[in-house]
Amino acid sequence: MNRLITILLLMFNISFGGSEHLFVANEKYGWAMQPNHQGVYKFDDKIETVIKSNSYGFRDSEWDSTGEKIAVLGDSFVIGLGVEKPFTEYLQDSVKCEVMNFGMNGYSPLQEKMILEDIVLSFRPKIVILCIYVRNDFDDLACLNWIADFKRPYLENGLIKYKEPSLIDKAGIFFRDWPEKRHSEGFYFSEMQNIINDIYRLTILNGTEFILLIAPSIIIVSDKNREIIKEKYGNIDIDRPVRFLQSLGYSTILPDLTEKDYLANQHWNDFGHKKVANDLYNKIRTMK
Repeated sequence: MNRLITILLLMFNISFGGSEHLFVANEKYGWAMQPNHQGVYKFDDKIETVIKSNSYGFRDSEWDSTGEKIAVLGDSFVIGLGVEKPFTEYLQDSVKCEVMNFGMNGYSPLQEKMILEDIVLSFRPKIVILCIYVRNDFDDLACLNWIADFKRPYLENGLIKYKEPSLIDKAGIFFRDWPEKRHSEGFYFSEMQNIINDIYRLTILNGTEFILLIAPSIIIVSDKNREIIKEKYGNIDIDRPVRFLQSLGYSTILPDLTEKDYLANQHWNDFGHKKVANDLYNKIRTMK
């Protein structure tokens, strides 16, 4: 039974759980967290976390308009679904400057670029950290994952367009291959490279340092889950997206995580967040 549950969780790429009520439709970004809001994230009756947003609609305290800052962009791994204290707060304790959490559940790197342009750079952070989750961020750029019925922005010939999920789109998860199969074949790699390059250029033009944080999936760090993939697809290269991101030439961090650092919702637990914060702190110390 435990093995069946594991396979189902991996198959359906559980990322969101009972968190949809925290979000509202947003004309530009597709969706956003409600500003100055408190809600509860729940998963499988085992995980329950209070999520509070600031006036900008991010899981953080109110931000100071002055002082040195580090800004962190990403999806639910940055928000910290399932933990009371995300790695951004642990990092702030160490670096002794404000670390701004711009994580948003289900966002693609395109949406994160839009947030960078519209909000982040106005605070003039000294460092921008972009977190890429290797299991679904590539697919998000191709509109393969959805939150509720919110539309998702995507790029077509350099222009931002929007797609609303149809029943066929939502049902597609039952019929298409698992993400590891697509990524082993290099699907959406060029789209990912273009977006990361754009984000890097924006940060450098604003005199900001850039760090690429790679968030490995629980499949990559777990021998048991690797075996499940092998049984389904044979000897596919599930590490290819990690190597691809490392090959882009940016200042990169791949946290040394194990299966014990993950919750049942496939996100980092408290130990995982502490490890990520420590790795980032050691990296930032070398940049000063």
